[in-house]
Amino acid sequence: MPYNNNYLMTGLKQFKFWACSLVIISSLTIRAQTTIFKGMDAALINREQVIHLVLKKSDLNQLHETLPQLTKLEIIEIKGAHLEKFPEAICYQNSLREIKLGNNEIDTLPDCICRLVNLERIELWDNNVYYLPDCLNDMPRLKVVDLTGIKFNHQEHAKLLLRFPNFKLILSEACDCNFE
Repeated sequence: MPYNNNYLMTGLKQFKFWACSLVIISSLTIRAQTTIFKGMDAALINREQVIHLVLKKSDLNQLHETLPQLTKLEIIEIKGAHLEKFPEAICYQNSLREIKLGNNEIDTLPDCICRLVNLERIELWDNNVYYLPDCLNDMPRLKVVDLTGIKFNHQEHAKLLLRFPNFKLILSEACDCNFE
């Protein structure tokens, strides 16, 4: 079942509405609604409208067959679903801007993620990530990769920051730990 988020926009100087134009408005308030679909069933019923999809573990078995039908999907969230592998079906969603896979058990990000030329943000906080592909540096729109909550020692922490200079890499403080 979808639920709505309201967003507020104020202070426009020009607002175009179809063929009409209102100019020099000192303050204008517009409420726009964004629908977030929870679960595959709701997404399939409304496949032409789905921009933001939130999934739980029970939805994952339908992922490969359903995702290609969601051609306008911009944000996918699968948090706390105990995912051990990055769902590679996501790599074929060219319209994606954000991938939110926090609080899972993912250890590597596949190279196929670099096919997503519109991707701006990847959230992998509280996972087990130890590998990120070098091609992330070549993604022109990528702005943020969030690895908060993943333990890296001082050496790994420094290497990651040097290895990925083309976007903001969000890391927790380096730890005094060694992983063998």
